[in-house]
Amino acid sequence: GSESVNTLTMMLDTIDLLAELAQQCASHSHPSVGTPTNAGAFNQTAAKAGQTRSKYQNIIA
Repeated sequence: GSESVNTLTMMLDTIDLLAELAQQCASHSHPSVGTPTNAGAFNQTAAKAGQTRSKYQNIIA
């Protein structure tokens, strides 16, 4: 990091982005096939990202 960038805060931001990406993947659809068959797995990944963030946010922020 630097004086203006905290690398641990960046880690929390990255976790947030991963959760958002997993949620978007789970809910995206195509006109002819609908949502992904593994949408549940994407949602589980998003939930795990949220749990990981909760685990570390009090230590970091």
